[in-house]
Amino acid sequence: MERLTPDPKQLLTKMIAQINQTKSLSYTFKKRERVQHGFSTAEQDIKLVTQPMKAYIYVHQPNKGTVAVWAENENNGEVKVSPGWLPFVTINLSPESDEFRKKNHHSIQKVGFEFLADIVNNSLQKHDSKLKDILHYGGQYVVNNRLCYKVTIDFKEYKYSSYTIKPNENLF
Repeated sequence: MERLTPDPKQLLTKMIAQINQTKSLSYTFKKRERVQHGFSTAEQDIKLVTQPMKAYIYVHQPNKGTVAVWAENENNGEVKVSPGWLPFVTINLSPESDEFRKKNHHSIQKVGFEFLADIVNNSLQKHDSKLKDILHYGGQYVVNNRLCYKVTIDFKEYKYSSYTIKPNENLF
């Protein structure tokens, strides 16, 4: 009996639906991210409640002991930060500020999976007529004792282009 290959669009649509139903999550986040002058590495424990959005971050690396707490519509939208190296001190920072986002592309407001879901969902809608050529099912894998599906997005039209940001423009 021949097994049917799962439809990659349906797998991604189901993933988006599951993300949208998530109420809370906690995980250890490890990153190696390309930044302006090389790579930035970090390890953080993250706890998130999605509605209303609240985030707690404990930093293991690079600034061990630092704690950041942010809640939507609280503290004037600012993040409360307790630096690990300076006990009994809490500072308030804008989640978009250079001081808070140092060596990071995304703010604390993007710590969940909604940002990923939005990107994938927008791509599915924008390129709906081309999905059969772009999406590829890559099989099933077990990761941390969980069955996972591999979907590859191969968008051959993707390219880098130069752009100069104009005054009052924002990348996000």
